[in-house]
Amino acid sequence: LKPKTVASRTVLWLDARGKSALFASAASGAATGGAAPQLAPEIATLLASGATVIGVDLFQQGEFRVDGKPLEKTALKNNSPIAGYTFGYNRALFAQRVHDILTAVKFARAAPDPKSLALAGLGGAGPWAAAARAQCGAAIERAAIATDGFRFGHLLAIDDPDFLPGGAKYDDLPGMLALGAPQKLWLADEGRDGGHLVRSAYDLAKAPARLTPFAGRAEEARTAAAKWLLADD
Repeated sequence: LKPKTVASRTVLWLDARGKSALFASAASGAATGGAAPQLAPEIATLLASGATVIGVDLFQQGEFRVDGKPLEKTALKNNSPIAGYTFGYNRALFAQRVHDILTAVKFARAAPDPKSLALAGLGGAGPWAAAARAQCGAAIERAAIATDGFRFGHLLAIDDPDFLPGGAKYDDLPGMLALGAPQKLWLADEGRDGGHLVRSAYDLAKAPARLTPFAGRAEEARTAAAKWLLADD
């Protein structure tokens, strides 16, 4: 989605619903008498402020799903209860989705004269965004991530779509978030201090001001994230 003015920045907006999350309703143009679907308020704010917004259907999201419903379980080799039998030979869906995000980052960076690139991971996409951001370095200037309190160590089944072998071993999701220091981070659902481990990483990087914990209400997170992504500091 491109603004009517000259784009000043690019925002890669990720959500568990895929690119349909850019709109207030998933209704098609046919269902609305041919009219374009209405933008979600936070996306409209980004566009009005001169940002290009990229929405993505990651693997097994959105148009990858024939029935349009979110994937509830990943396929296991011969339905084996042993994780290594499947994931010793095949990439986990979590890793495939992170790979798609990295591809989208590369695409955005290849655009003519990219002013800046920001990443938003909300609505269930926070863990994927955190993992991708940990590998991007300065390619992403700022990221707004809501984790929803996710932890790999809390998953109860190896066919969970977010299962990742070794995901909990090295400080779980906070460890991935910490690897993004010292790049700017708006962080929700990790406590007022931004999570002890993440805060420590930013302190060690001598960049504590670049971590912005969000302590507001959950229903305010998307609007707050969009406003923060547009800041010039």
